[in-house]
Amino acid sequence: MRTKLAIVVLLLLATSGANGQPNSRPDSRAAARDLVMRLSWDSVVEECRYFWWVGLTGKPAEQLVAYGRDATGELIAALDQPNRAVAAHLILCEIWNAPENCTGTIDDTQLPFTYRFGQLSFTSESRAKNTLSPAMLRENQEAWKRTVQPTGPTENW
Repeated sequence: MRTKLAIVVLLLLATSGANGQPNSRPDSRAAARDLVMRLSWDSVVEECRYFWWVGLTGKPAEQLVAYGRDATGELIAALDQPNRAVAAHLILCEIWNAPENCTGTIDDTQLPFTYRFGQLSFTSESRAKNTLSPAMLRENQEAWKRTVQPTGPTENW
């Protein structure tokens, strides 16, 4: 009995901060921020699977999807960064499944192909030229802010 009690006390001490509160929030927020900083156009894949498809690739994207809604604040903060915005948007779509922001269309009648997901629009050349309108990125970021209710801290957005 004493052994079980000692193990429980040790586990509580190991998972608590100085004030006795769980300390997973700062660590998880820092981890989410680090993963978001590793997002880039390399996290976005564009390929033909019977039709043109845009999706996610790579460990940072995979880990953020697994992280779930706790990464929302950091992902929304990245939506105004041209090199991370598309990956962050697609991850938010995976996490939140918000049809108003995530229903995608493609105009493949001319080159470059144009993809649209809610307020976010980009072409197959955006990756090479990093040509995403700052105004469009802000509109997309604001649309996400209206759509989701974050579970983590929101001072970044």
